[in-house]
Amino acid sequence: MAMAAYGGLASRIADGDRERQALKLAGTVARGVETLARDAIAEPARRAALEPAARDLGLTIFDAGAEPLVPRDPGHAANPRIRRVLATGMPHDEASRGAGATLVVYRAPVRDERGAIVGAVEVRRDVERAASPTMLVVGAVALLAALALGVALYARRAIGGPLGGLLHGIDRVIDGDLGAALPIGRPDEVGQLAFRFNEMTARLRDAQAELHRSEQRLRHSERLATVGQLAAGIAHEIGTPLGVIAGRARNASRKAEDPTEVQKNAEIIAEQAERIKGIIQQLLDFSRRGAGAREPRDLNATLQTTLAFVEHQIARAHVQLDVQADAALPAVRANGDELQQVCLNLVLNALDAMPRGGRLLVRTGRDRRRKDGLELAPPIDYAVLEVSDTGVGIAPEHRAHIFEAFFSTKKGAGTGLGLTVSQGIAKDHDGWIEVEERTGGGTTFRVLLPVAS
Repeated sequence: MAMAAYGGLASRIADGDRERQALKLAGTVARGVETLARDAIAEPARRAALEPAARDLGLTIFDAGAEPLVPRDPGHAANPRIRRVLATGMPHDEASRGAGATLVVYRAPVRDERGAIVGAVEVRRDVERAASPTMLVVGAVALLAALALGVALYARRAIGGPLGGLLHGIDRVIDGDLGAALPIGRPDEVGQLAFRFNEMTARLRDAQAELHRSEQRLRHSERLATVGQLAAGIAHEIGTPLGVIAGRARNASRKAEDPTEVQKNAEIIAEQAERIKGIIQQLLDFSRRGAGAREPRDLNATLQTTLAFVEHQIARAHVQLDVQADAALPAVRANGDELQQVCLNLVLNALDAMPRGGRLLVRTGRDRRRKDGLELAPPIDYAVLEVSDTGVGIAPEHRAHIFEAFFSTKKGAGTGLGLTVSQGIAKDHDGWIEVEERTGGGTTFRVLLPVAS
């Protein structure tokens, strides 16, 4: 009898130990999967991936209304104890004995980052299976797998999302959009990274604005230098109508008694004065700082205005001018002053390259091209301006430097900024300038600007 009683007591102690081990394992699983359960409650798309691990662990995830979410088992309805856990926020465990088996159940609330209850978890374990070494190993592996999945999902949400936003912002900066900004909203290292990124883009915007102002000052300085270069020729040009005015004034003085002669001389004097006024007005208009507005511009009309501006210098240089303009050329969207500055710089450079005279070919046309560096982009239509001379050409050792600031081969003349400024203007208008040797001697400069359409 004593031995039988002792054996029964030992059996009950052993059963109690197994129950405690099973409950401990169930509680560990419930606490370990809280983050995983919170994500499953918040994001329905992630629930299907949790089904296998949940079944292996004997895990059920409930929402705040005590509805089972994972696994989606319509027959597994919440019992009143789950509702009590949701209402009180306190965990609950129990053991129930059935026919030849003992089942332990551990239930715990699931809270969000602010501590609010958003659901509950329930872990069911068979005492005999949970207490066996094999099932302990299986349970541990399943728990580790669930925890690893939970960590991966958390990392994706907490780190992957912000880093994806950072990469998107970097791509925008690479594409030239310096207005990219990231939401901070976090006190951790990710928030600090977003703050530093926003600070970097702000400084880049400031630097870009200052660079733009410097470019504008540089271009205006080059325009003034070009005005100085034109002044000598314009002075000579003004001298001719001034001579006519002086002669006609003396003639009118000698024939003051003849009203017809006086009127004739007065008309000629007025005509020559208007000519001088026009020349000076052209010079003043060109020397003013451009307003920067870009509108559809007729490249042919701009070219004709520029050539009229320097016609006296072309004649004095004994240069034969050949203009081939495409009458069907579409407009380009450009700043008129800057477009004229490019035309004038290239024409003056061509005249400087022909000190003993020659032939100046100015041509406009249209070409369909793909811009260098945009090999994957489709080709687009460009308006083309070519300025070709029969001059001395460009020495091979100078070709790589002609667009560099302050580089000049003109001895004692020139600022070395003309081509630099012209290339900058072309790039600002999403175009570029090409240069090549001309067959038979000389140089061809080719400006490509996107058509306005």
